[in-house]
Amino acid sequence: MAMLRELHRSRAEVDVVFVQAARCREDAIFAAELAKLAREWPRLDLRPHYSSEKGRLAASALAALASETREAVTFACGPTGFLALVRAAWREAGLEQLL
Repeated sequence: MAMLRELHRSRAEVDVVFVQAARCREDAIFAAELAKLAREWPRLDLRPHYSSEKGRLAASALAALASETREAVTFACGPTGFLALVRAAWREAGLEQLL
C-alpha cells in the first residue's frame, strides 16, 4: 500500500492493476482509500475480488491477469497460499521472471 500511495502522490506515469482479494467487502483492508485513489488516478485499475460473492480467487483468473499484463512487473502480498497461487499462475504464463 505504501508503494501505491507513493506512485499516486508522484503521479507516476505507470499503469497499475491492483487486485485485492478478501472474504467480503467488510474484510477488505484499505477499501475506502483504494476506491478514492482509483477515482483520483485513472492509471489505477482497481479489481477487488470477494470470495463470498465470486468464490475463491482461482488460478485461472490469475493466469488470465498474467496474460493481460505480460509486460508488467508484478508485486504480490498476502498469505503463503495466495503467493504460491500467484507464482504458479505467472510460471504457467511463462512470466515468473516478472515476480
